[in-house]
Amino acid sequence: MLISDLLTSVQSTMNLFTENLLRDTGVLVPGLAATLDPTLDIEPTDPDLVPPPWSVLSRSALELAQFPVEAVQPYIPADLQIVQTWPGHTLGLTLFVSYEQTPVGAYNEFILAPALVKYRDALSLWVVEIDVDSERSRKNGRFNWGLPKQLRSFLYTWADDRASLKVLGDAASTLVDASYSHTSLPSLDLPDWLPQLSLLTYRGGLFQHTPAQVLGKATPASFRIAVDAPGTCYDLISQRQPLLGLSFNPARLVLDSPQPIAPVVASVS
Repeated sequence: MLISDLLTSVQSTMNLFTENLLRDTGVLVPGLAATLDPTLDIEPTDPDLVPPPWSVLSRSALELAQFPVEAVQPYIPADLQIVQTWPGHTLGLTLFVSYEQTPVGAYNEFILAPALVKYRDALSLWVVEIDVDSERSRKNGRFNWGLPKQLRSFLYTWADDRASLKVLGDAASTLVDASYSHTSLPSLDLPDWLPQLSLLTYRGGLFQHTPAQVLGKATPASFRIAVDAPGTCYDLISQRQPLLGLSFNPARLVLDSPQPIAPVVASVS
């Protein structure tokens, strides 16, 4: 056996041992949802499709928070393991974005990713809701990366040190009503490890991870978020425990092509 093969085998054994240890100690909790493929309604020959990589420029704001594991479980595929970052809770975020430059033009977006999940060696926040106000963005997000984008309307009003951010439902009702203002803390450069994060999605019958690079500065912000959407995933926001708010103006995001992850094959005894 080659040394490289031996090292690969040892690494695989260590990963399996670590995952079993985490599961046995209750740190990993399985999701409960069916796994859906967002690409199925998109024709591969659609002229609106622009293949990755994408480099986009945006104004955005996010809030990191702890979400109750029992509340998010019904929205996480059963093939994924939810990572408890605190007993009974997992790390997640809400994200509001206005894209100024993209391959499909300007558009607005809202993302709810309420759980940190693990699949094999991949670790990522899992997106349960992603709304846009551009049909071209919806198609590309679904086909290129397996992001379950849906069409919605927004009322985003950005100022230098604050913003009003509303996600609208049917009949112009307000599903999410958020605002933030900058705190007295200074802006900070994004940490070196952040560009190494990847996006985990499901596409073409396989889970996929997409390398992402984020460039810009983050300014600490204080958020207020109200939700009026009982019985939906949006209501998870009302159950969160806020940790940190950040705004980015501007931010550059580069998304590469997704890379398939080999599925876990059950052993036959």
